[in-house]
Amino acid sequence: MLANLRALFGVVVDIVLLRRGPEHLPASPVLLAIVIGLYAVASMLVSRTLGPAGGTGQLLMLLVFEIAVTLAWYRVALQLAGKAERFVQSMSAMFLVNLVLLPLIIPIADPLVAQMQAQQDPPTLLKLIAFALFAWWIAANGNVIKVTFEWPWFAAILMLLAQKFSLSMAAAIMFGKAAAPT
Repeated sequence: MLANLRALFGVVVDIVLLRRGPEHLPASPVLLAIVIGLYAVASMLVSRTLGPAGGTGQLLMLLVFEIAVTLAWYRVALQLAGKAERFVQSMSAMFLVNLVLLPLIIPIADPLVAQMQAQQDPPTLLKLIAFALFAWWIAANGNVIKVTFEWPWFAAILMLLAQKFSLSMAAAIMFGKAAAPT
């Protein structure tokens, strides 16, 4: 079992480093459920660390909404593209990428948020690191979409941005303008 976890971790690292795609993950609904659960826990911890507006109940509702909309978005998109069989692996890869990159957000976002709340300009190095992390997040998730749909990079990035924009708009409509999915 430890060897399987080590192999899975190696695949996840390769996906984050853009060396592999979601097709290298097992098509396991159980793995997807576990990954979504871990992502939810990590997202709640990050949200609580960054001191969001609203209580835990509101954060939990927003997180459940984010996960449900993301799953529904890609379920429909894969159905329309005729690639529905790729859903489990693709969503596992996407949530795993987010789960791996999420802990990197805390040491970067926490000082950024603190400086912005104090109405100070964050150091340029901190802004550059945040930008690089954001760019890597886009690249890693874009690669999952690119491989899944067999699209060029531009189309994959547009799909990712459209999904995130739609999610933000839907969250704002459902939960008010203060809602911002992680």
